[in-house]
Amino acid sequence: MKKQFYVYTALIALVFGGIGGLGGELIFDDDRPEGRRPAREVHSEATSYVDAWEDASPAVVSVVAQKDLTDYYSRFGFTAVAGPTTVSSGTGFIITADGILVTNRHVVEDDSADYVVILSDGSEIEAEVLAKDALNDIAIMQLTGDDDRIGALEVLDFADSDEVSVGEPVLAIGNALGQYSNTTTAGIISATGRQISVGNAGGSYSLVDLIQTDAAINPGNSGGPLVNIDGELVGMNTAIDSTAEGIGFAIPSNDISGVLKSYEEHGRIIRPFLGVRYIPVTQSVQQRFSLDYDYGILLLGDDELGEPAIVTGSSADKAGLLENDVILSVDGNPFTSTYTPRNSLSTLFVGDEIKLEVWRAGAILELDLLLEERK
Repeated sequence: MKKQFYVYTALIALVFGGIGGLGGELIFDDDRPEGRRPAREVHSEATSYVDAWEDASPAVVSVVAQKDLTDYYSRFGFTAVAGPTTVSSGTGFIITADGILVTNRHVVEDDSADYVVILSDGSEIEAEVLAKDALNDIAIMQLTGDDDRIGALEVLDFADSDEVSVGEPVLAIGNALGQYSNTTTAGIISATGRQISVGNAGGSYSLVDLIQTDAAINPGNSGGPLVNIDGELVGMNTAIDSTAEGIGFAIPSNDISGVLKSYEEHGRIIRPFLGVRYIPVTQSVQQRFSLDYDYGILLLGDDELGEPAIVTGSSADKAGLLENDVILSVDGNPFTSTYTPRNSLSTLFVGDEIKLEVWRAGAILELDLLLEERK
């Protein structure tokens, strides 16, 4: 039975789970059993959690979607209180003193809603969505309200997510259940480089290169930060395994940094474009087209629709790809039913160079491809 992972759009998901075992007994006996942990070490660990929270929490905000539902309720004969009504909520974190913040794309998916950001002190400021990432669950927002604090806001520092280690302690801070803002929980990094398929009311899509944590997950914490013991961002909480407890996932901070760099340079989030039309290779496709492999993607055009296998002038065209080629892998990662071109592009950017392994009429080729923007 296929596992299902979820992100939440109304009271949106994710936080990381309970601190345990930080209490301890005072020990003054020098003859204590070997290996018994001194209370002062427990105190030191607890203090580090406190320090991390104090560093990170001022930059964590709640992101609330609001709509005027008067007309909607009137269609069904109900009377609603006029004015904005909260329809969903999530979490975000501020990254610039002038009010740029990051959250999950699915937190701000509703283009017809207005958005309000609630700061850590409980005050509200209006905000607008600046950009949404088409391939990853990332969105960029800007505080727009008339508030003297904009320009001097607390920000969250980024850690290098490539340097995180399994077993490393982490904290998550977020708007749990849409009502417990700045709820803080603790866990560890359970794994890195995870790939999952997620689903919500907007459909399903794949996420790759995720950080896995054992922390508990609660609706309302999507878009909240996962921070290290220094209070620095290592990931953004994004999804949970709905069939398990203590299996949650976060987008690495380096992926977020790349998206922010794209926005800073171009005023929008741009993504690379291969420029191919293809079908996934399965055993039946292998037999039908007499291929040597039962995985990869077969480049095929559609004459009826007038769509070529290779877009003229695209990255694929410049790299020398041809119709009926089978791209077996990119940078050593084979294309399968769960790892698709979309997956591979989600962690790559315009200007990156990739290496393709290609099957062509019985021969194996290696082609270098420079990723360009879709024109």
